[in-house]
Amino acid sequence: MVFCCSWDRGRQDYDDITVEAPDDKERRSSIGDPGEIEITSSKDAQGQVGESKVFQPSLGGVAFQEPSEDSRAEASLEAISPSQAPGQGFPPPATIPATSSACPPGSGAAGEVRRLSEPSLTAPAPSTCANPSADKLPEDILGILMEADKLRATCFPFDAEQLVFELVRRLEKEGKVDILDAVRQTQHYKDIVGQMLEINSTLETLLDDTGWTLQTDKAGMYVWTRPEKGTDLVTVRLAGLVEGPFKNFCSVGKEVDLIKTWMPGVKESKMLAQLDPFSFIGHYKWQQMLFSVREFLIEEKCHVNDDLGYLVCKRGPPEPRKDVTLPAEQKGVVRAGIHNWCSFSQPLGKKDGRSFTFAVAVCNVDLQVPLPTWVANKLSINFGYESFLQLRNNVKGTLEPGSAFAQSFTNPANREYYERVEELEKRCEGKRSAARRELLQTGWIKDTNERRRMFERGEGEVLVPLMPPNAATLPA
Repeated sequence: MVFCCSWDRGRQDYDDITVEAPDDKERRSSIGDPGEIEITSSKDAQGQVGESKVFQPSLGGVAFQEPSEDSRAEASLEAISPSQAPGQGFPPPATIPATSSACPPGSGAAGEVRRLSEPSLTAPAPSTCANPSADKLPEDILGILMEADKLRATCFPFDAEQLVFELVRRLEKEGKVDILDAVRQTQHYKDIVGQMLEINSTLETLLDDTGWTLQTDKAGMYVWTRPEKGTDLVTVRLAGLVEGPFKNFCSVGKEVDLIKTWMPGVKESKMLAQLDPFSFIGHYKWQQMLFSVREFLIEEKCHVNDDLGYLVCKRGPPEPRKDVTLPAEQKGVVRAGIHNWCSFSQPLGKKDGRSFTFAVAVCNVDLQVPLPTWVANKLSINFGYESFLQLRNNVKGTLEPGSAFAQSFTNPANREYYERVEELEKRCEGKRSAARRELLQTGWIKDTNERRRMFERGEGEVLVPLMPPNAATLPA
């Protein structure tokens, strides 16, 4: 999980802070080498003060860009089929990624809250609404749809998609057009397609290379920036390798209760609700640099691809629920605006006996902190670089046998999550490819097409393939 945010110059809650603007020469070169700005000392996973100089909520996720509401409305769920669906690729994001804008490292126009279209993060449940089309289906076909719907609702969306994909191909081959049309009208089918569209929109961000400027390339860590449309602020993308077992990497973002033990400025963090083994609502408060308290209220939903061995996580404001009490906003506490926050992570196996994970993050989280643009941009780059260093340190801290993270691994409530995450690493261990070799050597895959092959979501392979470049909608 990578933390990014935008500093909102529109708020005036820093009367006791004075920032001198640079002269014109400095202003022209305001985006400099990371490391020029020292923020604060940080704590490792054991709560010890270390060398790192910046806070960072973790890197289990990355935020990605969503299609516009108009694009979503134009995409016809009923029209999607293996024979009609487009090939691999995706349209350039409308407001980037899972790590975005002027941040430490975030994004968003100064003095403005950007509202990106965000699919619901509500934990999936088996379809229970009226399903008249299902009454027209033969019993065996309805049984397949119900099984797929159960897989979707129990955190196996890719398996659910594959089951329906094979059914659709079979019906197409047999020429059973009427039955196929009835299948596409069922709520089971629409729910599966809807969830896969959400997953695709997250994956697509990883493939977007438009407009990025590489600011840092050190020790297998990368920080890019991209101007945010309509503002002087920038978006940040982070990527690189993290050493350590995959479950240890994932635990840094998952264990919300432990954030207060390692994140500077956080004295309160807790899990409000565990929605399913891979979804939760968390809450924590952060204060630093004389600013008023910022609070984070986050719902996280992770999608697991067991076959290819990766996690895709989406974060956003929680959906209201009758069985979950969310904290009310308090006077003197500013709630961070989470507009877009996603991540992709994949275990790469071992190199020289050491385990590594590849992670890329893009995010749009607005801390609503008033700062001049040149300062915000500089902080974005510095925070991005330091946050990745902090993540690496945190993962090392989880390896201590007596750490709180080690105890969480053996907690029965976490068993399903960590067992499945460990299985992903085992599946990836024996796999070898040119892309994996490049990742282990450099921490990044430069070629967009090579990155696209990591997902294996092309036409004729899955029910809902990734959109081709420059395509805004799926064909009818």
